[in-house]
Amino acid sequence: MGAPPGLPGYHPAMRLAVLGIGWGHGVPRYLGSSASVLVKRRRAPIVPPIHLEHLRIDVTDIPEAMLGDEAVLLGSSCADRITLPELAEAWNTDETGVACGLRESLRRIDVAPQSKPNQEEGE
Repeated sequence: MGAPPGLPGYHPAMRLAVLGIGWGHGVPRYLGSSASVLVKRRRAPIVPPIHLEHLRIDVTDIPEAMLGDEAVLLGSSCADRITLPELAEAWNTDETGVACGLRESLRRIDVAPQSKPNQEEGE
């Protein structure tokens, strides 16, 4: 059985997961073939097309992936890491394009304490 129309790269034996992020959040509608996310410390390719509010990833090779697992689009998961230059390349843009394209509604996790330069203690 061939791939359904409109789902390039899909095949019936695939195990897909859905992430609640799409082009409405700033993910480009058309990604490079290397676009992936980290799930359970392993890479899961993004399966086109990207939709307004969601995208699909191929977790066929990650059988332990379950509902509620963390999916990392930028950053690290144990030994593997998706860097900003790598993400920019997969998203067919540059680093500024990634940063400026992501919408303010996305949850962000600060990994370093924020400091306010040039402020005196107590301000």
